Amino acid sequence: FLSESLHFYPDDAKSLPIPKLSLSAQTPFVKIVDYILFLKKQTDLSTIYATYFEQIINGMVYELYFEEAVTAAKRNIIPHTQQLPDINTLSSDEEKLAMLTNLFETLYHRDHPIRNAVFFMDSIPEIQIITAKNAQ
Repeated sequence: FLSESLHFYPDDAKSLPIPKLSLSAQTPFVKIVDYILFLKKQTDLSTIYATYFEQIINGMVYELYFEEAVTAAKRNIIPHTQQLPDINTLSSDEEKLAMLTNLFETLYHRDHPIRNAVFFMDSIPEIQIITAKNAQ
């Protein structure tokens, strides 16, 4: 098997190109991670929401590494995440879940640019390689 001949050691990670982001550019990532962490502690219904927010953050990471390809395919997500609400400004779990339910419904609407970008992200050849889409 290929996996038997493939080895990864912690020192190998030092050579990975990791984009440096300003604090303000990190904010949407932090907010979405906060959403996911909160939702993972909630009900089964919120698992659907958490999965969608995970897909969004995956798309944002793809955009960081393959900005030209994502932009050429018009699948940008990051510009549409700049005004995401901060879950930490709410005090109760009920308020947080209500806010995330509304946000999910907005971002999952069929005409929303984030949904379209997430849905068609794997049409980009570089991302197909990573996600093993169309693998033989």
